Amino acid sequence: MLRNDRRGAAAVEFALVALFLIMVVVGTIEVGWQLETEAALRNGVDEAMRFASTGQSIVPNVKASPTCRAQAIVFLVMLRAPMLLKPENLQITSAANNATAVLPSGSGFGGAGGDTMIYTFVYTQPYLTFFGRWIMNSSSMIHTVSSLVKNEPFSGTISC
Repeated sequence: MLRNDRRGAAAVEFALVALFLIMVVVGTIEVGWQLETEAALRNGVDEAMRFASTGQSIVPNVKASPTCRAQAIVFLVMLRAPMLLKPENLQITSAANNATAVLPSGSGFGGAGGDTMIYTFVYTQPYLTFFGRWIMNSSSMIHTVSSLVKNEPFSGTISC
């Protein structure tokens, strides 16, 4: 009698499949979140490097632009994805002509006119869910973008 009773079988099958389906959906969201972070960071770095190589310290045609070159670089990176990227999660270093890396607060961060600069952007993006933290065994993913640019000829070293 019990062998012929199929009531509840669909509920059990759904419970087994739903668990797998939820894991796939959450995993897809986590991967998409990190890929979007990477794309936004790369686009922001491209924009910031075009600006940085000019030697300017004020972003043209932008209200409330920072007056410091290092702050303007961070501003331009964040401008690409203001709801996704946060300035407190971004660390930038630069090096001119194979010199020691300099933090944005140090003199010579952007280099002088004609210098070849290497900028390294390190962004730490937390995972959205426990699932991402559990799978990756960390609380966040680190995205690193390096950019090599040659400064246009301009006079002096601009820093803040």
